[in-house]
Order: sequence, then C-alpha cells, then structure tokens
Amino acid sequence: MKRLLLIISAMIMLLFSGCKKSEDKQNFSLVGKTYAATQYFGSYGSIVDPYTAYYVIRFTSNSTIECSDRENGIHGPLLGTGRIVTGSYSLSYPNIHLEYDDPTLSTVHHSINAVFIDESCFRDSSTNREYVLQ
Repeated sequence: MKRLLLIISAMIMLLFSGCKKSEDKQNFSLVGKTYAATQYFGSYGSIVDPYTAYYVIRFTSNSTIECSDRENGIHGPLLGTGRIVTGSYSLSYPNIHLEYDDPTLSTVHHSINAVFIDESCFRDSSTNREYVLQ
C-alpha cells in the first residue's frame, strides 16, 4: 500500500511539473525582438562586390512583423526595391507561422512555417534557413 501511494504521489508531481513548463512557454513573447538569417553572395565579375544578405524580421506586436532584406548587417542598406514590408505571424511555441510580401521582389508572397530550436533561434521548415536572435 505504501508503494502504491509513493507511485501515485510521484505521478502527480510529474503531472504538475509538466504543466509548469508548458505555462512558461505560453508566456514566451517575441514583441520587440529581431531575428535575422544570412546568405553570402560572391562577386559577379566586376559588376557586384561580394556581400552578405541579412533577411531581417522584427516583431512589432503580438501579431505584426516588419521584414527587410539588408546588406552586410541588420542595420545595413536595404537591398532590391529598398522596402520594409509589414506582415503577420501566429505563435504556438515552438511553432510559428509568418506571412509577408517579399521586401525585394514585390510580386512574391511568403508563407513560412517554422519551428523554434530554442528561444534564440527558429528554422524555416521549407528552406532550413535559421533565423537567429540579434
């Protein structure tokens, strides 16, 4: 009988500790954070010098993002059409879904399903591009 009570109390402790961890992740907020992924572009003859493109996503509210493509850093010059576009996201940690028009090519729309590796990094499921907290 003592053994049964010990097992039941251990199961109850596991149940409550599991609830606490999921509650912590529900409080995870992205507002005010900036994540970026990079891609290196080599030189194309004498036309373009090599540079690193930064795909920047800033979380401005609980559902809104600003996206831009920048050269050589998250504050670098804007690439392409030089636009900062707004979009939306929904978060169910560790999953995140983002929707926005491409900042460089205005005719392209992005719908990204991604998964957080941890709170400092998420990975686009289709391209495997990792966005890292800046």
